[in-house]
Amino acid sequence: MHADGSIWIVDDDQDTVLFRWEGQGSVPERVALADPGPTPLVQDMEGLAWRERALWILGSHSRTSKGKLKRRARVVRWSQGDAASESGVFSLWPDAKRAEPWPIAEAVARECAACRPAEDWSQLNLEGMAWSPDGKALMVGLRTPVDADGTAFVLALDPETASGESVPAIRAVHRLALGGAGVRAMSPSPSDDALWLVAGATSGRKAGYILSSWTPGAAPQPVARLPELAGAPEAVVALGPTEALLFIDEGKRLKKLADRVSGTPHRSGSSGDGDFACGVGADPADPTMWAHAIRVGWAKTVSPASDFR
Repeated sequence: MHADGSIWIVDDDQDTVLFRWEGQGSVPERVALADPGPTPLVQDMEGLAWRERALWILGSHSRTSKGKLKRRARVVRWSQGDAASESGVFSLWPDAKRAEPWPIAEAVARECAACRPAEDWSQLNLEGMAWSPDGKALMVGLRTPVDADGTAFVLALDPETASGESVPAIRAVHRLALGGAGVRAMSPSPSDDALWLVAGATSGRKAGYILSSWTPGAAPQPVARLPELAGAPEAVVALGPTEALLFIDEGKRLKKLADRVSGTPHRSGSSGDGDFACGVGADPADPTMWAHAIRVGWAKTVSPASDFR
């Protein structure tokens, strides 16, 4: 969420377009990044985080069916008001010839007994990004890998130490006891003194998502159990101590039916899918939309986690 109260949204089917949403009753506004040329600096956008007037955008990585690295994870700093231009970038995968994103793999492997960085780390999955409560580190959540004992990981990066294709200094690799779940989303808490984490299955869209409050250096504290939904929660925005917006990705089934709210065609995973467009912001959820913003609330935090209402 921006300081002016607007909510900024990344779409993982877009490389150069963000969406700015004023909330219920409004239509998301397209915000185009600078023309990236043939290869966008950030591909498959996974998360964003505001700091002062700079927006930090996290991109993911992927491989071809033959195992060749297709996209390398990067983080771009975009300065609002600078003609929508990228004003900084660093890579989380500096060497395309390596099977793993060194030195991130090395840092995680030191904390993960079950991780073998010499093998192919194509399953490394970065999801969720937020600034630490003290504003000194950029926190990046890992959906996978998860250690054999069920521990998940969050990286604390220092972006001031990186430029171009260099990797930022890794200030810490935090171990989080999430019961075998991975980090699916991350955002500031209502009081900004902690982070809210959405933890869920490391693969598929299985039920069992939990919202936790986490202060780096401490154990995550369960806040609420998310309701069962047709899709997977991809982001959470705090509205108050017991209220939040969940952004739900409904997947390809509803993408094919999506209204052309934004007028921006998305990539299609299948030649038969055709184009589809962003439908975020429907409240109540519209079954023709592929992404929903759902307002949820829960009772005062208890242990175990309170249920949503």
